[in-house]
Parts: sequence; structure tokens; C-alpha cells
Amino acid sequence: MNDQELAEYLAKETGRVITQVAADRFEELSTVELGAAGDLAGHEYLVHTLAKHRPLDHLLSEEGEDNLGRLLANRVWIVDPLDGTSHYSNLEADYAVHIALWERDSDAKFKITASGISVPALDLLVGMNPAGPIADWVGPIRILVSATRPPIEIDVICEKLKIKFPERGEPKLIPMGSVGAKLTQILAGNADLYINTGGFYEWDIAAPAAIAAAHGLTACDIEGADLVFNQENVYVPTAIIGQPHLVSAITEVQR
Repeated sequence: MNDQELAEYLAKETGRVITQVAADRFEELSTVELGAAGDLAGHEYLVHTLAKHRPLDHLLSEEGEDNLGRLLANRVWIVDPLDGTSHYSNLEADYAVHIALWERDSDAKFKITASGISVPALDLLVGMNPAGPIADWVGPIRILVSATRPPIEIDVICEKLKIKFPERGEPKLIPMGSVGAKLTQILAGNADLYINTGGFYEWDIAAPAAIAAAHGLTACDIEGADLVFNQENVYVPTAIIGQPHLVSAITEVQR
């Protein structure tokens, strides 16, 4: 398998592993325990499979100890074995698996050369090869936000979008879980923007940002700057993904 094929394979198969854990253990575990079990099973599967297929590569995983040797490595897999754990634990559909390969010497956007996201409960798998154009939509601007931590600036952002695009009326907020699940909704033409100003980590956004860019969307921070990965501090303060003209309208507001 080449790297892109491997990324998609890892996303799909990790999704299968964690979904089986939920099916097998939902009755016996609390929601917290089930989330932890899914996280661990997904992480262990990725560690084992990457060791088999790419033994010389480094790994940055939400569920693993951070080996800072990755800062000198040429290839680093940035993965979230289970993004949206609380949604997974409650058997909701909006959890996902994120897989991204960062390469130091690459000229690719964000230096990410391969990426895959699966949303197992919906049998969705997306990668960096676009299947076709994203459907046009002229109705209200649909903004995906965290189900638990929507941006505190969202009212200001919505007001600016109403002024910039009056023909589209009142923006509509759509709460949802995993970032990967949100991205699949944008790619399917069911939403227009994703905004996070509450902060998260590289594994939350690396795969979604790379896949978004490969599909012609803009992915950046709230001020329009590029996202940077494989950093010593893996915290990412803000991110926005969406149609370029909508993203630029928001990043202009922040300057």
C-alpha cells in the first residue's frame, strides 16, 4: 500500500475496531469506561499496524505518550483513534477516526502528504482524492460548531456574515461532535463552515485540515494563518474550515 492507501485503510479498520468495542461492551461499561476502552483499542490497533507497515515512522497519538523524538523525524503519523469520545460512548453517530501523515521535506499543504477520516457509524470514509465538486448552496450559511463548546464569538461572526451576505439571511448553527464528522458534512454539501475558537490539539485537526484543502476548501486559524503541525506544543488555539469566500469573510473580521 502507498501512504494514502494506508491512511484510508487505517481510518477504516480503526473505525471497525472501535465500533466493535462499543457493540460488545455497551451493556457492561459506563459511558466513561466505554470511551476509555474505545480510545485504547483504537490506539493499540494503530500502534500495531503502523509498526507492521511503517516501522521507521514516528507516531503522535492522542492516546499515546508523546515521544519528542518525533520533532527530529522526517515522517510522523498524527492520529486520533477516536475523535468525539463522548458521542461514541452514547452510541451517537458523530465520532470519527483521524489519520494524517506529516513529512518534513514535503511541499504539500501543512506538510501532510496522506490522510484519511472514517465515520464508522455512517459508513463514511474520506481521503485526499476528491470524488467530485461540493454541491452549491445558496440558502442560509450553515455553521458547524462544537456540541459542548461553541465559539464565544459566534454571535459576532454570524452578524458579520449577515452583513457580508445579506441574500443568505440568518446563519444557521449546527452542533456536532467530531471534527472529522463535521468535515464529511461540508464535503457532502450539508454544511458550509466549521469554526473552533475554544482550542484543541493537532490530532483533532490535522487530518480534517489536510483533506479539506485537498478538496478545495480553506483550512486555517481564525486570523487566516496556516496551521502548523508536528510542534513541541501540540495545542491548536483556533481553526476554521469552509468555502474560501466564506472563510475569508470571517478572517477579515478578526484582523
